[in-house]
Amino acid sequence: MNCKQGDMAVIVRSAANNEGRTVTCLEYVGEAGRDGVVETAHGYILMLGNDYWRVDIKLNITNSKVGVLNDCAPYVRDSQLMPISGYKEPLQVKKEEEITQ
Repeated sequence: MNCKQGDMAVIVRSAANNEGRTVTCLEYVGEAGRDGVVETAHGYILMLGNDYWRVDIKLNITNSKVGVLNDCAPYVRDSQLMPISGYKEPLQVKKEEEITQ
C-alpha cells in the first residue's frame, strides 16, 4: 500500500487525465470498491482491480463506450497514488547569529 487514511497524495498515473491532481485519502474501500459497482452522475460504473481509496474530490473516469467522463467518481487505486509527506518533526529555524558562531 502506498497510502494510509488521512494522507494527502498526488495522482501519478491515470488513463483519464487525473495526473497531478492532489487528493486526500478519506477511506480505504478495498478490493474493487464497494462490490465493484459505484454509482456516479453518469450511471453505474464497474471498478476493476483492487486497493481503492475514496478521496475528497470527484475524479475523471474512462468509459469504453464514451471515453473520459469528467468529475464522476471519488475513487482511485492506491497504485496510482504517491503520498505527499510533510515534516515529521517541527521545523526549527535558527537565528543568523547562531549560525555564524
